[in-house]
Amino acid sequence: MINNSVSISFGRLAFDRRAGARVFDEYSTFSPASSIYRVMVKDYPDEGCFDIFVKGADNKNLGGSSFVIDKKLNKLSNISMAVSHNSNKNKGIGTILHLSHIMEMVENGLNSIEFYSTKEAVLFHSKLGFYPDIKTLFDLDVALSSMVQNKSGYAKNLVKKAKSMRKKLKNFDNQDIVQNFSLYKNFLNKLQNIENGDKIQDNSSNLQTKKMLKKGNRLIAQYIDLCIKNSVKDTFLYGFCMQLSSRKVAANKNFYNKLFKNYKIDYHL
Repeated sequence: MINNSVSISFGRLAFDRRAGARVFDEYSTFSPASSIYRVMVKDYPDEGCFDIFVKGADNKNLGGSSFVIDKKLNKLSNISMAVSHNSNKNKGIGTILHLSHIMEMVENGLNSIEFYSTKEAVLFHSKLGFYPDIKTLFDLDVALSSMVQNKSGYAKNLVKKAKSMRKKLKNFDNQDIVQNFSLYKNFLNKLQNIENGDKIQDNSSNLQTKKMLKKGNRLIAQYIDLCIKNSVKDTFLYGFCMQLSSRKVAANKNFYNKLFKNYKIDYHL
């Protein structure tokens, strides 16, 4: 939904239909880091995917992302995000990319944005409203194993709950739970070729398993919020799936509209 008020950016944001989807035109943005960026999207109709590029004033590529608009599952997925060089980190590029993803989700009437997050980026994604969407008991057990290693007093209560949940997980007759975590290193090598975790077997068809995953994701989300509050950086040993629903975006539209305004992007939810 394009803002019809007086433009707050370098030009009114427009959308075209490309590769069967509504895609934003190239736009300019001015980040809080006092840098002017150009943001553009390239489509690949035969593959059904899109690339977003963030370029600097010298037209050099500073970062970007790839994604798929999955109309069958009604979600934006297979996201891979990266900056071209470490010197481009903490300059607002990641936020610009996620704001672009949110626009695409809204404009195409999708239910969610889903992707696999690396362990280093979990807190960054969380600050923009993304939350854990762990899909297997195996991944849940691994995430909880990171929590129980936290010896800090601020996380004492949540760590206790994580330990209790891991004990319950061991009672599940599920092949995804690995007792020997050294085996996870081999799994991680395979995981590097998976961008969003969709290719991992989803064992959430069982009602009891679904309840456990829901409870576990909620616990991990609480732990993430606590880590952010206490300015903790290294929180997880491995990454996991995350998502942001259109419902949550709508419920927190003031937060996102403020971001659009701060980045001089002429878009309003």
